Amino acid sequence: KKKKPIHKYIYYPAVSEREWKAGFHRWNNYMSDWKNQFNDYTSKKERCAGSN
Repeated sequence: KKKKPIHKYIYYPAVSEREWKAGFHRWNNYMSDWKNQFNDYTSKKERCAGSN
């Protein structure tokens, strides 16, 4: 019995690239969301501190 080459099923460059791009965009969106929230938080803190 011959073993089937696994890489044939795992490695499709087009698919993996598409997956990678999707993951990258997801990560990018997450990071920009986080940055916006962080900026909101710091600006609110500064406003509160300034109003004292």
